[in-house]
Amino acid sequence: CGCHQAEAFGRDAAATLYPGGAAGLMRLHSTFRLDFRCYTSDEGRVQQTAAHWIRTFLNLDTSTGDITPILFNYINIDTKMLDEMPHAVEATIERARARIGELVDSDPTAQDELRRIKLHLTAICDHFCALYK
Repeated sequence: CGCHQAEAFGRDAAATLYPGGAAGLMRLHSTFRLDFRCYTSDEGRVQQTAAHWIRTFLNLDTSTGDITPILFNYINIDTKMLDEMPHAVEATIERARARIGELVDSDPTAQDELRRIKLHLTAICDHFCALYK
């Protein structure tokens, strides 16, 4: 399901968005954790990947390894999420998907290229945000 990669991405995202570790912005606003939601499709591996990302992004307890509480508390399932994708972003998503596939097949340690892909995915997210404002 890409659990290790999702956890690494969650740590990177938290460190980038909220620098300062435990003293960072998220620790100052405990309600952030209560209000945080992640929307996924109804596919199980997508939900698992999201749960692993959330675990490290929110710095949740990882001692048990159980993601069930995360799935229950933080993830909302939208069965039509991918069906309503605007045509304007399909090409960008397909390019990102193809490049990720190439990297996974060729060199799983290609960190620089994965960072560039993160930028592309951020652009996709920004596009969706602009569409729904």
